[in-house]
Amino acid sequence: MIYDQAKWDAYFGDDHPFCEMPVGWGFFNPTQKLADAFVEVEGKEGYRLNNTIISNDKMHSDVGAWAGTACNLFEHCGWWKIKNISRSKNILFSGGGGYSANFPDIRYAEVLLLAAEAGFKTGSPNALGYFNEIRDRAKAPHAGALDMPTIIKENLLELCFEGHRFQDLKRWDRNGDLDMVAVLKDKGKNNYFFTPLPPSADNPKYTDADRSSFTEPSWVYTVPATESRKPFREMGKRPERYENEKGFLTLPYPQSELDVNPNIKQNPGWESSL
Repeated sequence: MIYDQAKWDAYFGDDHPFCEMPVGWGFFNPTQKLADAFVEVEGKEGYRLNNTIISNDKMHSDVGAWAGTACNLFEHCGWWKIKNISRSKNILFSGGGGYSANFPDIRYAEVLLLAAEAGFKTGSPNALGYFNEIRDRAKAPHAGALDMPTIIKENLLELCFEGHRFQDLKRWDRNGDLDMVAVLKDKGKNNYFFTPLPPSADNPKYTDADRSSFTEPSWVYTVPATESRKPFREMGKRPERYENEKGFLTLPYPQSELDVNPNIKQNPGWESSL
């Protein structure tokens, strides 16, 4: 990542996100599905959108940061996460080795979402008010009425990157509000590869690329999972975890529990270590 420090400081203020690390693995990137949901509810200049994720164009023009020509980003669709990034004041020591920031297990917004969902299910007249209290804080348009798809989408937008979407999906699946397998049916079928490098006949991996929708030069490639997951198979990993729907619906039992209780059988797809 290359960035213009003056622009970066101007955009984020004195307490800007930690940006000393020029390289990284690049996990946990925003998806295009998340970006589309934000734009549908708030528009491209939505307050919450632009405090949660930033498009490649805005990162380049407003923040002054962009991917260098040697920067090839896997599992990346051209959107950058800025929510819950460690701030400068939270750096314990340089090099990215430690941060003092605490991440909340539950926020008031989640309490409001749960109250809105419970109220909708029971016919409470307060449900819509709880929901729109979240929209007020997010500077987003009020909802005129509630249904479960609206509540589920708001949960995605408000609580993304907070670590409990999987459990929420399981709860809604159990309650008949959605089909979790259908929601996750495309998970793992394709990986994405984001790069500022244009297609080149000299480099076969760029020849089947599509130009991304961003203004700044960039391309997003779709890589079939049969190829992108190949290294996992070669290392003896379990492809069922990605390709079998059972792997969507379970998490592994901790090894410490298996060690002390021989009656516990590991969930399908998790029998081997990561």
